Amino acid sequence: MPNVAILDNQSVAESLAIALRTVDGVDNAVWVDSFPALRALLDTDRPDVLIVDIGGNNAHERLAVMDLDAVRAQRTRVLFLSRYDRGALLAAVRRRGAAGFLLKDTPLQTLAAAVAVIAQGGSVFDERIRPSRPAQLPLPSQREFQLLGELARGLTNVAIAHDLEISPRTVESHLRRLFSRYAVSSRSQLLMLAINEGWIAAERPTAIPI
Repeated sequence: MPNVAILDNQSVAESLAIALRTVDGVDNAVWVDSFPALRALLDTDRPDVLIVDIGGNNAHERLAVMDLDAVRAQRTRVLFLSRYDRGALLAAVRRRGAAGFLLKDTPLQTLAAAVAVIAQGGSVFDERIRPSRPAQLPLPSQREFQLLGELARGLTNVAIAHDLEISPRTVESHLRRLFSRYAVSSRSQLLMLAINEGWIAAERPTAIPI
């Protein structure tokens, strides 16, 4: 029977963990409410399935669980839960390689069955949600592709300017245009977008200047 971990705010995660422990097919369920706690949990408990709350206001942050070592190595598979019936979220989690996406009004027994399927290597996606294909984003220019590659290495504006043989002010100008064009407000969000769109590889620097 699978072991389950849940990432959500404390009250919701704790309640769901308690409920899942009462259902046949789930061996154990624990919860965390922060990324640091999740990292520690994945190292110690090694859950089979990670259930992650996701919504429009935290999608960038929560999709980052797909980059955790245990998830990338497929020791832990990810099921996203959301109260938002949005095809865009479904498309995003599928693109990142999640094993499932269900709405939060899914009955407990159905959720437990989905956990069992995912733990065994299957996938479960809510049939009520129609996948949406968002309008294709305009591609970065050749210079902007180079800039994104430099950002992925975790370099500062000064270092990027040196590598690309431009001024730091020009680097800042490029970043402002990218932020505005793609409606992001930080380097980390810009990198997440670039990785999701397949513009750069998914390897991340150890630290990203914000």
